Amino acid sequence: ARYTVATLLEIPRMRPQPYRLVLDGEARDLHAAVVVVANTAYFGAGMAICPDADPTDGLLDVCVVGDAGRIELLR
Repeated sequence: ARYTVATLLEIPRMRPQPYRLVLDGEARDLHAAVVVVANTAYFGAGMAICPDADPTDGLLDVCVVGDAGRIELLR
């Protein structure tokens, strides 16, 4: 429950920031509100952040939330 509350409190302050990601040796510049590297689909109190992540595939998934509105972030 604390994780969910903390996340809800942060959503109003989330603004897209510049990021440079280097994935498989390729640099990518982007603006995003959230960048998550995960090995499972869920974290915290069951929040689905990387729905296609598979902990058995031996890979980390990178999920980028771009310039999303606050309502969209809550979904």
